[in-house]
Amino acid sequence: MINQGSTTLTNVKIVCTLEPSQQFVSCVGATNGQAQGNTIVTDPLATLSPKDTAKWQIVVKSIASGDVRFTAELGSDQFQRPIKETEATRQY
Repeated sequence: MINQGSTTLTNVKIVCTLEPSQQFVSCVGATNGQAQGNTIVTDPLATLSPKDTAKWQIVVKSIASGDVRFTAELGSDQFQRPIKETEATRQY
């Protein structure tokens, strides 16, 4: 993610939602991430300055084929509501 704003973000956190046909494998990047049921939660990133980038790579395993959605929500102390992004994919 890129901080496109002009304010430093604090306690930046990603929460991803898996569908029943997906299984968590790993999460590496700017901070660690752990699976909690059907969600993946990253540890908070203390700060993200304007125009800086933070990256996470989340790997999931397909346990059933189908049309699925992978949803990620970005939160920080500066956001009243999380920013939500959904990616559609066909898994086999």
